[in-house]
Amino acid sequence: MLSALYIWACFQGLFFGISILIMKFTRANFFLSLFYVLTSVYIGNQYLLRFADFLDTHPEFVFLSDYIDISLGPIVYIYMLLILNRRYPKHLWLYFLPTILVILFTSYFLVFKWLPFSYNLYIGTAYHDIVLLAVVISYTVYAILYIRKVKAYQLKEFNKKEVVDWLKLLFIIFFLKMITAYFILIKNQFLPSFRTQLNPILEMVLVITDSIILLLAGIYALKEPQLLQMDKIELFNITISKKNKLKLSEEEILLYKSNLNKAIDIDKIYKQWDLNEKGLAKALNVQPYILSIFLNEHLGQTFNEFINYKRIEEAKKLLLNPKTMNDKMYTIALESGYNSESVFYTNFKKFTGFTPRQFQKSQLN
Repeated sequence: MLSALYIWACFQGLFFGISILIMKFTRANFFLSLFYVLTSVYIGNQYLLRFADFLDTHPEFVFLSDYIDISLGPIVYIYMLLILNRRYPKHLWLYFLPTILVILFTSYFLVFKWLPFSYNLYIGTAYHDIVLLAVVISYTVYAILYIRKVKAYQLKEFNKKEVVDWLKLLFIIFFLKMITAYFILIKNQFLPSFRTQLNPILEMVLVITDSIILLLAGIYALKEPQLLQMDKIELFNITISKKNKLKLSEEEILLYKSNLNKAIDIDKIYKQWDLNEKGLAKALNVQPYILSIFLNEHLGQTFNEFINYKRIEEAKKLLLNPKTMNDKMYTIALESGYNSESVFYTNFKKFTGFTPRQFQKSQLN
């Protein structure tokens, strides 16, 4: 029964992994396929390690499961990053630094300490516990990063429900794998006398968990094939294509302009000297990159150009207002949204061609 479960789990992992790449080869799908294939290899390796003859002749295969286990976290996390913003992560090797360190750690003992090597020198020892701790930390860190990234993109606002459900399912994968790793570490640390009795039960739990993970994720991915063929993300009914163009309905354009006018004309948010693109986007309840594209596509300005223009317009009003026209220039700058008089002068001349006082005199005369 258990052997059949191992074989089935291994087969379905390979099947889903290959099917994903056949449907469409993208960077995101490559990492998703890699997750399925490596999980399948992990299950197959665990199955082979059950046989004493194989374990005696190929003891080095005990490392393979740990290498795969510590690599699955970054693989799923990178897949999530690619799904969200379609950008290939910089310094990709840093995501796999824990895997590299574990390989170097075990290789050192394998080459210099464990000659000849036997699995008893590793399994159930402090060396194995250190690697298990690294696996647990890796899963925990990537689970936290995953949650933070999902919240940052406010995925609840996606108008494609299947995208949200898919990313939730990926987090469940994180959670199940992390709990399994914690369970193994706790068993080794606090229940050493029960290792032999627990091993058959633990073995069954592990293979069933991996089998369920592969089955649920695989069925959902194949059930929603558009998830594997996405070239864009739809958010708030806004389509962001690879060419970085923003497509909005007329109603949405009017809504964005209305909210922006309120923030500028009524709230005068540009008077905040430390205002940045992220701050304005938060005030408008939109993503920063959407605001950036909106300003470029529909107003023909960058964020800095837009805000500086509004600040200079405010400064021009203050310079011509009888109540404020005699104020010190630093005060005018502060009231316009600048905390630096030199920056204020530079931008004022850039937009008007005059210094503030020259502009004031030309208008009054």
